[in-house]
Amino acid sequence: MKQIYFTTLLLFFLVSCGSGKKEKVDKEVLFGAWHGETYANEYFDLEVTPGENWDSDTTQFQTSFGGIMFESIYRESYDNSYPVNVTLETDKANPFGKPSTMEKVKESIEAYEFLFSANEMSVQPAAKTKIAGKDFVVSQIQLFTEGDTSFVDEYYAYHDGYYLSIVCTYNTKLDEAAAKGFMESIKKLK
Repeated sequence: MKQIYFTTLLLFFLVSCGSGKKEKVDKEVLFGAWHGETYANEYFDLEVTPGENWDSDTTQFQTSFGGIMFESIYRESYDNSYPVNVTLETDKANPFGKPSTMEKVKESIEAYEFLFSANEMSVQPAAKTKIAGKDFVVSQIQLFTEGDTSFVDEYYAYHDGYYLSIVCTYNTKLDEAAAKGFMESIKKLK
């Protein structure tokens, strides 16, 4: 009986020490908002004004673990059947593991490897970069299918329990400048 009591006491102690209560994040703050032509996100401390040649879908798709903040499509793409597309998403980090942007990159690459064969894709080594003063890891993937080439640049950052991912897709190197221009328009929140 004494052993059960001490085991229960020890278990209670361990659980109570590990359950430091985190403040719940307000979804409106997490997902940000549009103010005229500018998207601002207080939680991730960034803002972006896509520009006149971009159509932004401001409809947010929220789930309990994250979702889509917004998506923008470049109207002046060289390949209008597959225009430049930029999507900002958030995703809650696994509470049982150590948050890692490199793990997010590996997960993404594994998903592409599941969908495409080795001769249908090329993956560049992940690199670190800064966007709006924040540290991001970028993964660049090139997909080759049925005579078509797609470029996917995925940027990942982590902040206080949530990942921010920015995914740029484009189908010609001629559209790369528009995608890069969008990324450069992301600034630290004023």
